[in-house]
Amino acid sequence: PASLPNIPNDVDASVTELSLSWNQISAIRQTDFNDKYPNLFSVDLKYNRVTTVEKGCFRGTVLSYVNLEGNLLDYFPDFCEVNQTLRTLLIKMNSLGTIKEEDIGCLVLLEVLYMGFNPIAPLPDLSQILPSLTVLGLGGITFDCCRDIAWMKGITILYVDAYPCQSPTSFIGIFWMEITRYQLEETYCSGEILYF
Repeated sequence: PASLPNIPNDVDASVTELSLSWNQISAIRQTDFNDKYPNLFSVDLKYNRVTTVEKGCFRGTVLSYVNLEGNLLDYFPDFCEVNQTLRTLLIKMNSLGTIKEEDIGCLVLLEVLYMGFNPIAPLPDLSQILPSLTVLGLGGITFDCCRDIAWMKGITILYVDAYPCQSPTSFIGIFWMEITRYQLEETYCSGEILYF
């Protein structure tokens, strides 16, 4: 079968789950979802070619689960239209370089976030930005293991590589589970200016 280049516009309005994985979809536009699918709670768009998600998409849905794994996104998409329903977001294996509070701060009910295998640096304190977050997947990402990431030790379920520290040298090759929150809190970050 031919791969879909776009979100189809002939989807039944009563759809609850939509799986469009392994296609050639490159853009998600407001006209693809807004006010069309009031019962839609799950969208699977993994392994497409998505580079663009228009701001304001998904209005009028009840999306609880979104999978954008294995696409080409280099920015964190806007999910504020579903901030009262979105609980699970899979966005690993894209090209996300930065995540800012203003990108994700509206996702107050998000519980599960997988965004491993993205070149994210630095990583903000997601425990402060996403108050409902209980599961965080960051496999395939290395860190400056210092006080800036000490918050990660407080996440209920955290998936990271066994040896995720790229610096400082004292943590390189140390198993993540052996590093304590206190050790991280007491470690200055690379490039941090110290005042005496």
